[in-house]
Amino acid sequence: MPAALKAPPRMGGASKFGKSFSRVSRRSPERVALTLSENYIKVVHARETAENFKVQGVWAKALKGESDEEISRMLTDYVASAGISPDQMICTIAARSFISKNIEIPSTNRVEIAKIIDLQAGRLSPYSRDEIIVDFLCMDTLTQHYTSVLLIILNRKFVERYMKILERAELSLTRILITPETMGVAYGGMAPPGQESQVFSGLHVGEDASDLTIFEKGQLIFVRGIPVGASQLGENPETARAEFLSELQKSLASYQDQGIGSPVKSLLITGAGEYPETLKQAIQESSEILKESQAIVKAFDYRRIFTSSEEAFRRLEAEKEASFFEPLSALFYSRRAKIDLTPSEIKLRRQFRETSRDIIMLGILIMSLCMMITLFLGFKVYIKNTLLGKYEEIHGAISEEARSLERVSTKTRVVRKLLEVRGRGLKIFDIVSGLIGSDIYLADFQYRDNGKLVLIGTAQSMSKVFAFVTKLEESNYFSKVKTKETKSRREGSDDVADFQIRCRLAEGI
Repeated sequence: MPAALKAPPRMGGASKFGKSFSRVSRRSPERVALTLSENYIKVVHARETAENFKVQGVWAKALKGESDEEISRMLTDYVASAGISPDQMICTIAARSFISKNIEIPSTNRVEIAKIIDLQAGRLSPYSRDEIIVDFLCMDTLTQHYTSVLLIILNRKFVERYMKILERAELSLTRILITPETMGVAYGGMAPPGQESQVFSGLHVGEDASDLTIFEKGQLIFVRGIPVGASQLGENPETARAEFLSELQKSLASYQDQGIGSPVKSLLITGAGEYPETLKQAIQESSEILKESQAIVKAFDYRRIFTSSEEAFRRLEAEKEASFFEPLSALFYSRRAKIDLTPSEIKLRRQFRETSRDIIMLGILIMSLCMMITLFLGFKVYIKNTLLGKYEEIHGAISEEARSLERVSTKTRVVRKLLEVRGRGLKIFDIVSGLIGSDIYLADFQYRDNGKLVLIGTAQSMSKVFAFVTKLEESNYFSKVKTKETKSRREGSDDVADFQIRCRLAEGI
């Protein structure tokens, strides 16, 4: 059995027919499937899990002439009592509610096929083109000149009724599917080994009608409604069974006469109550067509192939009059359905709504991004301002300390300079004294901070003055040595020479 068709453990229990159950907590995503006929309304809701879906609750109500407003109110009450907040609302259409035709289109291009069907659909139904909704399936053919098409035609009024009921119940329609297509996936999972790749058929026994569907390689190729269901089989078993077998034989003969596909190799029966099992033997014995093709007839319990909660499974087991196979298969296998009878205006409205939602989400994303950038920049500015304030505090403290140090340093430099100047004058005087002999004496010694030196004195002769100048120049301590004034005079009995010499200290001294 495929993973999608795992059966839950068997559980007992019962509940009254038509009463809501399985109150669930609000968790998304949730799906709801609705099947509506003249005599019944059935609802199944499931919650998405990691693998597939899990049925949380089922509800059925036998209709006895209630108006659409009353049906909407019942649906609203159930949705509220079950705590459902659906992300998707799927409506199902049984075979008895639409027209199916097998036709051949002289083209293999799907776009051309769609245009031809759009033009010819009005001729293939008792309604005008504006009164119907059309969709189709293209079947694989060996020839390249035409395409076998299964055409599905639905009266628009049927869809409008669905939409009004859902609008009053404040539910949004997502898709409208035909049950034969989604039931075919479940039939394929229950087909005998090796039969799923051949032609197999499914027979669903509903409440007041039954559906015969035939599949080839997993693709729906033939659909017929049988106007006998569980209610007729329960009220008048013999007559209803004979009529059921007769209609089934006619449907199989119609399929065989049209030459649509290969002979049926297996017939899978399921539906309400115990009727599939009781009909199995009668069909094996009465159907000559199935005997000729050596078809395998097998009955199975649809309740075992869907993952359900304990309460939902108890409800399914307790139900004897209604079959939930149609909404369950639509709920679990809607992603594999190709037929969608949702009106184009609903699709456009949904597309516009989704596009608007995307635009709004994009706007919110851009605003959020701008807000995040603004917050980031603001935080960055705040951090920088905080650091700047700290830096200013540190700068103020350091500046004050620097000014104090500068004042101390200035005083130190002044004192050091004074000490250097004083000591330097004595040093230079010592150097000059070393160059003066006993025949020269100084009357005045002047030393200035800019390195200028003035020597005033007296020598025994003028030649001694010139010799002293020569010594100053050759000492490498002084530069630019010049004799400014020289004057001879007598001092007692000796001749002496007065002089004034100016010079500069050499660089580096």
